[in-house]
Amino acid sequence: MKSFLTLCLVGSASLFSGGIASAGEMVEIPFGTPLIVDGNLEDPCWRTAYRTGGFRPLHAGTELKHPTEAMFCRDGENLYVAFVCKAGGAEAVRRAVAACRPGRVYGGDHVEMFLDPGESGSLAQIGIDVSGQFSFPDSFKPIKYGVQYVSDGWHCEVQIPYDAVRIKGDALRTDWMFNVARSIPEGDRCVSATWSALARGTFHDEAAFNRVRMPDVDLKAIRAVQTAADRSDFEITTDRIVYTDLRRIAVKLDVACRRSMKGFSI
Repeated sequence: MKSFLTLCLVGSASLFSGGIASAGEMVEIPFGTPLIVDGNLEDPCWRTAYRTGGFRPLHAGTELKHPTEAMFCRDGENLYVAFVCKAGGAEAVRRAVAACRPGRVYGGDHVEMFLDPGESGSLAQIGIDVSGQFSFPDSFKPIKYGVQYVSDGWHCEVQIPYDAVRIKGDALRTDWMFNVARSIPEGDRCVSATWSALARGTFHDEAAFNRVRMPDVDLKAIRAVQTAADRSDFEITTDRIVYTDLRRIAVKLDVACRRSMKGFSI
């Protein structure tokens, strides 16, 4: 499919054939080959990916003028999510991009991912808008994503490492609570669509989320690594012994940090 612009950054009728999960249903996400995360959905893994079918209205009775559908696949380290967002043509996409405001991911046409690994109570919310802005507060690792504009809408492709979400709870199950959604401003209101059937009319109705099976992901090991990384103190050990008669020696340490070292001392 030909695109007119690409940004690469580090119910309605079904758009695809494939299974459609009902509320709270358990789904299997197939493994796929590694892909380039750029918003171009022509990678081989998307041909065999799980397809959600068209999203349903968040509020019953709401007309969805612009259909949305998502696809999921994964590998040994990452969950991949793709969105196909119809928008009514290239000019409509340009207007949607122009309407986005810096720092306000949830103010324009945007997609969202809600993920709770192992039903541990560690619900993460990831948002990406049509202009390429994203929000993922309190993440342990960064995600990769790409937004690409096509003739009838826009696509979004996301790579989420299994350990990107901070694991805070103790109930680590093999199935993860998961939902994907989209919201589009229309005049003075926002029209929202969701994959899971959310009877309460809010995206944060976690009990109604669909679930995906992840039996091979070791959440206990991930939590242990995250807990150790968040410690305010640490010890560096070495098997090298230095013999010297000097009163002082200099030691050089190269430390790679994911967070600011402000307030820390060695």
